[in-house]
Amino acid sequence: MSTPSATLKASAGPAPGSLMLSGTLDFANAASVFAQSTEWLTPEIHELDLAAVKNADSAALALLVVWAAQVQRRGNALSYRHVPQGLQALAKSCAVDAVLDIRAN
Repeated sequence: MSTPSATLKASAGPAPGSLMLSGTLDFANAASVFAQSTEWLTPEIHELDLAAVKNADSAALALLVVWAAQVQRRGNALSYRHVPQGLQALAKSCAVDAVLDIRAN
């Protein structure tokens, strides 16, 4: 399962229920990525792996929070793996790290 995008792709991860995100996730593409995420953030997905995300900014952080909230409303949990260090630092400074399940790499 691959989602075409100029700057971000989502594809099946190594484990069931896991998605790998790759490319750029920033203010320039956040709106289109959010629209596309309704296609790949299905009820079966419980983990997003950001190891291949090369560029991320505060818009990326906003999407992580929104995605976690969407999945929580379904009665499930969403975890994140391999979150870029800069994005982790931003989450901590904005005090949203407590609402995001960021797993150790």
